[in-house]
Amino acid sequence: MERGEHTLPVIEMSDWRTTLFVWQGEAIKVSAQQILWKGAWVGTTDPVDDFPSLSDFEESQNVFEMYLNVSSTSGYTKQSYDSNDQRNYYLLDNGEGLERYQDIHQEIYISDYHNNNSHTDDSIYSRRVMARGNTEFGSFVSYGKWTSSGQLTLARRYVDEKDWRLKVEPMYLLFQDLLEAVTPNGTGTMIDYSPWHNLPVKCKRPRNSGLNEDEVKHQIKRMLLTDQDKENKKVKTTLPPMKLLPISSNATIQKCSTFQSDLASVYITSYPKSGTTMLQHIVISLFLAQAKRQKSEEIAAVLTNKYSHVSKYAPFYEIDATWKDGNDSDSGTLADEYNENHKALGIHIFNTHLLYDMLPHASASNNRKCIYIVRNAKDACCSFYHHLSNQQQESGGISESNFQSFFQAWIKGDIVYGQWIDHMMHTFSRYNERDNKDLLILCYEDLLSEQGLRDNVQQIVAFLNLQLTKTDIEGVLPSFSFHAMKQNINRFQPISVTWKEGYSFLRKGVKGDANDTFFYEKEEKEGDKKATPLEYEWREYVNEKLKQSKEAMTNLPEKLQRIVKQCVE
Repeated sequence: MERGEHTLPVIEMSDWRTTLFVWQGEAIKVSAQQILWKGAWVGTTDPVDDFPSLSDFEESQNVFEMYLNVSSTSGYTKQSYDSNDQRNYYLLDNGEGLERYQDIHQEIYISDYHNNNSHTDDSIYSRRVMARGNTEFGSFVSYGKWTSSGQLTLARRYVDEKDWRLKVEPMYLLFQDLLEAVTPNGTGTMIDYSPWHNLPVKCKRPRNSGLNEDEVKHQIKRMLLTDQDKENKKVKTTLPPMKLLPISSNATIQKCSTFQSDLASVYITSYPKSGTTMLQHIVISLFLAQAKRQKSEEIAAVLTNKYSHVSKYAPFYEIDATWKDGNDSDSGTLADEYNENHKALGIHIFNTHLLYDMLPHASASNNRKCIYIVRNAKDACCSFYHHLSNQQQESGGISESNFQSFFQAWIKGDIVYGQWIDHMMHTFSRYNERDNKDLLILCYEDLLSEQGLRDNVQQIVAFLNLQLTKTDIEGVLPSFSFHAMKQNINRFQPISVTWKEGYSFLRKGVKGDANDTFFYEKEEKEGDKKATPLEYEWREYVNEKLKQSKEAMTNLPEKLQRIVKQCVE
């Protein structure tokens, strides 16, 4: 058989899976929301030493065309395949001549990470690409790259339905999982320019470390036909596509994405220093008010007395201490204290800065809701600077002694939890205006006025379906003000990290502090202000980011577009 005539062999299922099917072609943007990928596919049983050449693809009769719908997620571009689009097809000779086939489902993630490939022309860079889906022949996982010249190559590996690579959620976590499964220490040696080497028939992680490139190649080739080690039935964990505190391990991040419970869950989510603690206090207090109404006086008193610290009912979700046995356990079980408190209250409440897609998915069997609070970007930046510069370095604090150097790291996303605008846009892109039953978005600034606070609390009560009267709400409302919280600072000062002596976690909580402190200077004339170089740098940065996000912005509801504009002023 000529190389250009590769077909799906009509042999036992366990045998044909040893063939890696390499799809290669040009990806053409046909509209703002759609890309046409067209080319040919070729099969090979030895992708290490016998990878299809350009002439193999040119001679192949197995051509294809796929129209992919484009959306974005933080750090990645997502493309989905519509099986109802009759323009999508690939040709295959399965024993009766070439026939048209369609994938049943396919989802593709493209990393926003650009790799300058030293093994090719320096002017060419590539992005890692991963896909997963199924056909009438079975389920598959694909890995490949998309070069700046427009060539998209995806190697497709059909796998057993029980294969762990089909189960990792969210799917983009597979990028690092597969590196760790087939290369020493997950370094990705040679994987950047040959990403299909990440797809052995079954994964068995090499036990040696520090291998050179030739040894890695040998290991990968040897693994292509080996049986999967039973220990690898467990999904490996990975770091998310942003920096985290040192008190958050890979194992804990995996637990965070797969947590299941019979209780419903409320996730209070945000970029750091955006009003998370105030929102925690509001949600906890409302559930305690409901308990007072629904439970006996004695039980309600016990629950209220346990609220000595905000973490008692709303622990920091992504740190090791929140989970049973820290990062040494694979059980995904909460530490006993939190488990008991949540059962008594009848709800899980968590405080988190993880991305929306890194949390467990809402489903019929997993009742979870998210409340995302967003704050003016510059105020969040200023507050985060004071926070991290007063946090001890062993628990994630920073050594920067001035705001300017911190601001540079912040706009680059070179700090824990990445770039503010990416974090916000990621969550906003998940908001469905017509069906927003599991995501509520609030503005911190709206909580600073008495009427705004009252209105937002009413929204929270309705969103969480709490059974509270107006009197119940009015009874707890005064305790939600920043001033009232600061009077009870010991309840809110975080205990998950260590602080420099004298630092108060609840600092000012006002609107516009960053402008007054760092971005504008007071002029001699009363009331006049002069923009500092930081302000001009901020405007240039945010205009470029919004330009890059223009398509995503236009797809947002007007309410969220308005919030974005307010928060970047």
